[in-house]
Amino acid sequence: MSAVYLTPGVRWAQRRNLIFLSIDVTDADDVIADMKPTSLNFECNTKQSNKKYQVKLEFMKEIDPEKSRYAVRPRYIQMILSKQKEGPYWERLLASKGKVPWLKVDFEKWKDDESEEAQPAKVEKISNNSVKNVTATPVRQNEGQTEDITEKKCTDNEMKAELFKIVEILGRGKGIVATQDIKRGTIVYVETPLFTTRFNNGLYSIMDINTKISGLTKDQYAQFMDLYDPEPTSEPLLKNIRLLNANSIGEDGGCSVCAVLSRLNHSCLPNSLWLRKDNQYHLSAIRDIVSGEEILINYIPAFLTKSEREAQLLDEKSFQCDCSICSLDAAASAANDVMRMRVRDDHRTIEEFFTEVNRHSNVKYIRKHLARIVQLTFACIDIAENKLKEQAGLFVSEYNMYYKLHCFSSLGKTLKIKLPNIKSPEYYLDRQREVCSYFGQSFNELNKPCSFSVK
Repeated sequence: MSAVYLTPGVRWAQRRNLIFLSIDVTDADDVIADMKPTSLNFECNTKQSNKKYQVKLEFMKEIDPEKSRYAVRPRYIQMILSKQKEGPYWERLLASKGKVPWLKVDFEKWKDDESEEAQPAKVEKISNNSVKNVTATPVRQNEGQTEDITEKKCTDNEMKAELFKIVEILGRGKGIVATQDIKRGTIVYVETPLFTTRFNNGLYSIMDINTKISGLTKDQYAQFMDLYDPEPTSEPLLKNIRLLNANSIGEDGGCSVCAVLSRLNHSCLPNSLWLRKDNQYHLSAIRDIVSGEEILINYIPAFLTKSEREAQLLDEKSFQCDCSICSLDAAASAANDVMRMRVRDDHRTIEEFFTEVNRHSNVKYIRKHLARIVQLTFACIDIAENKLKEQAGLFVSEYNMYYKLHCFSSLGKTLKIKLPNIKSPEYYLDRQREVCSYFGQSFNELNKPCSFSVK
C-alpha cells in the first residue's frame, strides 16, 4: 500500500531578489527539499504523529538553488530562495494562474515593491525590554559602509532606526529579527554588558554574581529579570543562576550578560558573530541578512560534531538545536562530522607548530615540518570554505588560517625553503584583510603582520 501524503500549508512573501517560504509542519523530520531553478519538491515526516507531508511548487520564474537555503524550525520549515534575476516583483509565486487552498501570502514578511527602498520596515516597539538605559550604539548602513562608532546612550527615537527588533519567536522565546536587509560586514549593534563575572577555578562565584546583580540600577535589574528563564516555576532563590546560565555570553575566564545581545538565539549555521573589544560587544553580520530573518549566533565552538554539539548545548543551555545542520540525515551528518573532525585535528597540529616556532624559532625544526604544515593549512581552508561553507562562519576569525599562511610564507622566504603552491606573504595578509572586512570594522585588529624571528 502506497504512503498517504498530506499537503502542508505554505506561506510566501518576496523581495526583489528573494522569495520567503514557510512550510507549516510541526516537528518535521527526514526533510527533503529538492530545489531546481523552476521548482521545489518538498517531503517530510513528523517525529510524533508519523504523518507524511508532500508539496510540489512550479515557480513562475527561476530561482538559484545554489544560493537558496532552508532551516527546520519546531513548527515550520523556513526557506529563503534566491531569485535568478533581481528585478520587479513576481506577479505570483506559481507558474499556474489558478488559486490553491494551501498557499497564502505571509503578510508579516510582505513589503510592497514600490516601498521596498523608500519605506523602511516598521520597527515594533520593544515593551518590557526597553534598552534606552543600555550604553550601546546602533550602527546603520550607508552605501555598504559603516559609521564610526562612538559611545552614547540610545534614545527611543534612535531605537526606531535600529536594524532589528526583539520579538517572540515561535518555539524559541524572544529573539532578534532584522527589520531591513543587512549587508555582510555591517556592525549591527554595540553594547556594554549589564555585568561581567569572572570564573574561579572554572566555576562561578555566587557571591560575585549576587554583588554584581545588586549593583544594577532599577532599569538594568528589570532588563536582567526579563531575560529567558528555562525553568520559571522552579526555585526562586536560584533564578539569578538560571538566568546567567541561559543568557550569558562566554569569554575567556568568565562571562557577561547583556540586555539586548543576550536575546540572540543559537544556530550552528549563524549569520552573525560578536567580538569583545575593550568593555563592549560588537555584533557583526557575517553574511547578508534579509529583512524578516532572525539574527543568530553560534554559542559553541565551530567544529564540534553533532553529538558534541548536542551534549554541550543541553548541558550549558538546556535546549536541543534544530538548525539545518543538526537536522541532516544520518549519512550527511556523519560526513559533516568527518570534515569537522579533520579540520579540528589539523588545526590542532598547525597550532602546535605555530606555538613551537613562536617559542623557540628553531631553524632545524622549521625546515623539517614547515612544508607539511602548509599543506595542512591549505586543506583546512579548502574544507572550511568549499565544503562546510557557511557552516564555518567563525572559521577565519577564530582560527585565522590566512594569518598562519602569511607567517609560514614569510618563514619560507627568510629560510629559502621551497613550499609548493605558496604565494607571497603580502598575498595572504591581503586575503586576511579581505576576510576580516566581511566582519566589520571591529575586526580590523585581527590584521597584523608576521613578527617571527628565527635563530
